[in-house]
This record gives sequence, structure tokens and C-alpha cells, in this order.
Amino acid sequence: MNQENNARFTLSPNSFINLESAPRDKISAAANNVFFLRIPNKYVFLLGDSAAIVPTKEPHTICAKRDENGEIIPIVDDVIETTIETIDSQFRNSLSEHNMKYSKARPLRVMYDNAIVLITDGNYKVHSYQLIYLRKPNDIDIHNNPYEEYTDMPEHTHLEIVKLAVQIYLENQKDNRYNTYQNEVTQME
Repeated sequence: MNQENNARFTLSPNSFINLESAPRDKISAAANNVFFLRIPNKYVFLLGDSAAIVPTKEPHTICAKRDENGEIIPIVDDVIETTIETIDSQFRNSLSEHNMKYSKARPLRVMYDNAIVLITDGNYKVHSYQLIYLRKPNDIDIHNNPYEEYTDMPEHTHLEIVKLAVQIYLENQKDNRYNTYQNEVTQME
């Protein structure tokens, strides 16, 4: 998923939580039931994801809900997290939720390197995918723009970090026995 080409927006100003959507033209199909996406560059930690699926084979296409133009309406649901170690047991389990039953299914998701792989049972395809993740903060450049305001964090968080930095500095410059940093960390926990 190329970050520049996708519809991407931040949930709130100064938020480290991003929501990124991948429409069907950004999802690569490797086979009838395997779909690939790129993990965004600023990705740190997965908070949630969902996929919209569309049935592709009979009898599932007959049962699917349709809009006024006769197009199948995609079904949005969570994905099933799996790993290389557990994917075989998902395939062997005939009752696994990734198998389409009554026009409902949840694709399997495997994450590795910088890719997300979505696997279906072949009776449906991934129409779109939505990823909610914790992102890396923007870099601070004190050499080129030393007076530019850093607006990546909420103001109260910024003030807490500055307060902690000043306390650490004072400890190291004045009296090493003064233990405010340890007390502050204990207070935060």
C-alpha cells in the first residue's frame, strides 16, 4: 500500500493513530485467494483492521445483498490474525471463519516484512482493506528549523516531556542524588 497514492487521513489532529484505507485497485492479487498490500512507512503497531469482501462463486453470489444497480454490496468484518506457524491449522479446520458460509467469512491475515497478506478460501475476494495503526512520530530537525513549533503531539504531552527533560538535566548538572526521574517514572506507572 503506497502511502502517497492512498486515501489516508488522521483520526484527529496531533494523533499518533492513523487510519489507512486501501481500495480494491491498491490490493494486488497473487492468486485466486491470496491478496497483498504494503505496510505504510510510518507503521509501528497494529491497533485494528478490517476487510470488505465480495463473494465470487455460486451459491454465495445468489445469496449476497445487492444495491439498486445490481452490484454486490461488500461485507465488512474483522480479519483473522494468523502466523506462518498457525496457518496450516486454519486451512485444515473446515469450521474456520475464513471459509465462506451463508455469505459470511473473514479473511486470514499474515504480516511479514513490509507486507500484509490476506488469504481467502477462494469463494470470495477482498474488495477493500482498512488498517488502524500507531505511527512513528515526525522527526525533529533542530539544525534546519530550530524555531519551528513541533505540533506532532498534543500540547499536554509536549509539556510533560519538556518537564521531564528539564528535571533530568537538573539532576545531572546539580546533584545526582536527587532522584526526580525515577520518582516521575514511578508516578506515571
